[in-house]
Amino acid sequence: MNDLARFFVRTLATTVLGLVLVAWPVYAFLGSGHLIAVVAGSLVGIVNIIIAWIFNKKAVAAGESRMLRSLLSGMLLRFLVVTVAILWVAKATDLNVYTFSFALLGFYLILQVFEVNFLQKQLS
Repeated sequence: MNDLARFFVRTLATTVLGLVLVAWPVYAFLGSGHLIAVVAGSLVGIVNIIIAWIFNKKAVAAGESRMLRSLLSGMLLRFLVVTVAILWVAKATDLNVYTFSFALLGFYLILQVFEVNFLQKQLS
């Protein structure tokens, strides 16, 4: 299994575990609309971390002179993806924007652990 596949499987497994842990409480106390918003937030989180992995892999391969530029451009692209996703949810869907944003932030923070571990392994 190549690096991207292994990274994707670990990311997906962690996301599914997180969804399993929060699905019943969210559904029981807030309803199915909020559960759908949580799932949508987690999916955007997965897309975000996969984009991060791709840009970080290119940044490490680019060498020290271009590494910072590549890392920052990846961060900018990811920020734009998240911003567009939040704006799209706010304008074009009936999802609860607060639940979506909170879930996106939560999954983003959890999945950052994988990004930091990846960078730490690549740079050491």
